[in-house]
Amino acid sequence: MAVLVHVTIYVMHVNDGFRKKNQFVKRYQFLCENNAPIHVVIVNQ
Repeated sequence: MAVLVHVTIYVMHVNDGFRKKNQFVKRYQFLCENNAPIHVVIVNQ
C-alpha cells in the first residue's frame, strides 16, 4: 500500500514539478528509485 500512496504523491509532484522546474522532478524521480518512506517524508517537508 505504501508504494501506491507514494506513486500517487509522485504523480502529483510531477505535474507540479513541470510547472515549476524540471530539476526537482528529476531529483524526486531519483529518490523514487529508493525506498518509498524516505521521499514521503521529503514530500511532507
